[in-house]
Amino acid sequence: MTSAKDIGFETAKQLAQHNIKVSLGARNEPEGKNAEATLRDLSLDVIYIKLDITDSEDIAKVKSYIALIIKFINKFNFDVSQMLNFFKTPSMFLKFFKSSSVIFYSCFLRIVALC
Repeated sequence: MTSAKDIGFETAKQLAQHNIKVSLGARNEPEGKNAEATLRDLSLDVIYIKLDITDSEDIAKVKSYIALIIKFINKFNFDVSQMLNFFKTPSMFLKFFKSSSVIFYSCFLRIVALC
């Protein structure tokens, strides 16, 4: 969303306040970075992306960024699904990792909480 000011900024702020990872798109780089800094000062998880919707190069960069995020999410979902299939049931999976690797288990729960 374009979000350096006004309605876009407020929408981004409210989404981030609900623990939604927000990418701030703005064509004016100083305004976009200022919006990012303002929201980060409120401890909100946001990232600024330069985006001029009339610039095909900016659009291509954002498309690549989104594709990378989707690829990561799909890979993570596949890996978790494969582990769950291997252990047959979620309870077997959790029992194994609780007993054999407390660190892995707690990291896994943090990753799941982020998704």
